[in-house]
Amino acid sequence: MRRLGLLGLTAAVSSFALAGCNQESAPDRVAIDPWWDTIIAPTSDIPVLTVADSSQITNGRLLAPTPDYDNDPHFRYDGCHAVLSDSDGIFAAPPELVAPEIITDAEDIEMVFRSGRGGTEVLGARVVVDGKLSHVRLRRFDAEDGKDYYFRHHFTTARVRHLKFEVDGVNRFKHAVVGPFSVLQRPVGAHRFRHTAIGDSLQKGGANHHIGSERSGDFFYMYWEAHSRFQAALMGCDSYINLGVGGTGWTDVDADNPFSARISTALAGSPHVLGFYGSRNDESNQDHLASAVVATLRQAETAPVILASGPQQAGYSNLHHTIEQKVSAAGRTWIDLDGVAGAPSSNPTGHPTFEEQLALARSAYSQTDMDQIAASVAATNTSRLAGSAVQVGVIDSFNRSDGAVGASENGREWNTTTFPGWVIQDQQLANPTAESQVFCDVDTGIGYGSYEFTLGGDYHADFRLCFFYVNSGFHMFVNSNGGSDNWRLYSRAGNNSVAVATGSTGGGWTAGDIIGIVATRGSTFTKANIVVRKNGEDILNAGDADLGPLISGGTRLAVGVNAESRIGRLDAVTMTPEA
Repeated sequence: MRRLGLLGLTAAVSSFALAGCNQESAPDRVAIDPWWDTIIAPTSDIPVLTVADSSQITNGRLLAPTPDYDNDPHFRYDGCHAVLSDSDGIFAAPPELVAPEIITDAEDIEMVFRSGRGGTEVLGARVVVDGKLSHVRLRRFDAEDGKDYYFRHHFTTARVRHLKFEVDGVNRFKHAVVGPFSVLQRPVGAHRFRHTAIGDSLQKGGANHHIGSERSGDFFYMYWEAHSRFQAALMGCDSYINLGVGGTGWTDVDADNPFSARISTALAGSPHVLGFYGSRNDESNQDHLASAVVATLRQAETAPVILASGPQQAGYSNLHHTIEQKVSAAGRTWIDLDGVAGAPSSNPTGHPTFEEQLALARSAYSQTDMDQIAASVAATNTSRLAGSAVQVGVIDSFNRSDGAVGASENGREWNTTTFPGWVIQDQQLANPTAESQVFCDVDTGIGYGSYEFTLGGDYHADFRLCFFYVNSGFHMFVNSNGGSDNWRLYSRAGNNSVAVATGSTGGGWTAGDIIGIVATRGSTFTKANIVVRKNGEDILNAGDADLGPLISGGTRLAVGVNAESRIGRLDAVTMTPEA
């Protein structure tokens, strides 16, 4: 079991409130200890955030979101399992929140939200860049209730980034405004590591429902600052849904909304980890606590991983004992958070401070077996793909009549529309009329796995074998520059190719060669281990390569060239998903 010792925490806190416009003084990282250093974005990826009541981007492109959760053309949504819309914009059914995601290389992007409350420092915002938080504590901004605000994110460099916007205190996502860009698209596919948290007011942001009357010594924290959010970041999750509701518990202390009432919503979001955290509210209903825990866990039994704790504050050891017994008996993971935060009387709001939320997160993380969870997540993803309408993997020997390419042997349709000219010729896949860049691609349903390409015929020097493919300007590829150079693994984003790893001298393409690519999951969800083999011999090895948004973008494989004439030919291709 992976357990980490607790370290002291220091957090430099800054808030920014300027008349007419709220702006950060600089894109600082916040003073943090090594615990949080692993989840914070590099300085070059932390934007300057400015909030105003009108657009700050000249001649920007407006992107209007749709309520199509699975197929919006620009945005993927996190923080919720479904979205709704009205004349004011996109929203989620409470207590869920909407966190839009997009992949772009724009230096400037504004996300426009409508405020759901007014006052001093009532809005909070951070951006997640390629899975890393821009800040631990949300940046605070003033607001008027019901007013639209433009959250401008200015990056000092232009590169392709996967961005997710976590904003608290708003109730509608209106639209986005984007400056000059080359890449602008929705992350492809579903989230691969979702943590959904069910709990009481400590999950909903504790004191944020006391705005205007009560504040802790370091002011209230928010939904996106609950300990389960930071716990999810430490675990490497790429998705987080907060289903905290104040005044609730395992029992029916709130008859309309016990923890069990939110299980159907949680499961509808296909979580990989489902957490139950709390609750001190059960103290008034202890006689029914044991049976409520048993019934709740039984109702959630289809969740792949369940983490459960008792109250996170001191003074409730009696509740902890009861909950722990039933969680352990059910074979689920018990997280002991007894007394990690001070008693309710230790704080004017009755809730943990921000620093205590961080302490709760790292205590919970230190008690989780991440190797076991990672194995469960991988198995769950493979099972969900296998059980879906999308058939996973590809196998095709092209042993069919000359003419249209059509579908693979296992029913996957090859895309010959984007780049015409691809045909079956002499039982090979070929493009004999290519006059420029051409690719032929097919959806494998998942990017991780083993690829094998059997080559046939002559090849252009720039013949490419592509995986994690989204389109011609966004994919990974392997080639050797016609044998005049070493084998190289490239990432291509926004039509810019960057060498990720260099292998042995290639020797070029030869008919009959079998080129293998094995892509397995790395240490985080943006990283992969990639091995390239030629005729069974390793020619390139990229261990734990950080591929950023490419991994979340592509579930296709493709072959082709980036120049005209003499297109390569394939005798066979297979892709077997990672077990």
